[in-house]
Amino acid sequence: MNKRTEIIAGLLVLLIVIGVPVGSVMAKWAGIGREPGTIDVVLKQFERGGFPREIHVKQGEKVRLRFTSDDVTHGFIIGDLGLDAGVIHAGKFKILEFVPEEKGRFSYVCSIRCSPLHSKIRGYLVVE
Repeated sequence: MNKRTEIIAGLLVLLIVIGVPVGSVMAKWAGIGREPGTIDVVLKQFERGGFPREIHVKQGEKVRLRFTSDDVTHGFIIGDLGLDAGVIHAGKFKILEFVPEEKGRFSYVCSIRCSPLHSKIRGYLVVE
């Protein structure tokens, strides 16, 4: 083989070795293969960005929250609605499904001590 053919073959192998895993991760985050209407929620320690400030949903419509943690183990509770997603491990997915019956703004918090600033992690589910 000449030098040019070897370089092209090497680049193709590199593209396959890197492209397949990267494409798989991108497809997961793009939502390919997930149920329609799913809301992805990425949880982080307060120091790394915390939880989303608000999640907006519609009254009377099924809500499907798909949680993952970007760093450590977290929990997710909306006390006023009696909802608890349980333990959410880093890199894993956890689904919480429900139908909000009333409009309003409902506070959510992390239920597992995840950092020194754990108590500052909070946000709101806004039911419109």
